[in-house]
Amino acid sequence: PAIDQIECHPSFRQADLIAWCRKRGITTVAYSPLNRVDDLENETVHGIAARYGRSEAQIVIRWHLQHDQIPIPKSVHAERIQANLEVFDFSLTADDMAAIDALESGRQRGKDPDVFPEGC
Repeated sequence: PAIDQIECHPSFRQADLIAWCRKRGITTVAYSPLNRVDDLENETVHGIAARYGRSEAQIVIRWHLQHDQIPIPKSVHAERIQANLEVFDFSLTADDMAAIDALESGRQRGKDPDVFPEGC
């Protein structure tokens, strides 16, 4: 495969899987890149957003981009879609990246792809 879509966000980074994909030339697309419940409401992300004058979503999207991942956040609101695109005129510092990386909890929000419903 050339692309693999996986659940990936600051609290579920999947660093080993992403490294495995990169080694094989596979680009990762982040499913559920914003993880609204755990990451957008996190105090670390909130503090970084406040320092940059950006939204928490913009900070998390920028974090993905600086990790060479493709985030595709879902929104039906025109103003959020526009804001999600306004992430190319700033960069997070190494310290900010490390602080967001440290949010890793291993907590998967979506369904486990290794568990199939009965009858499949």
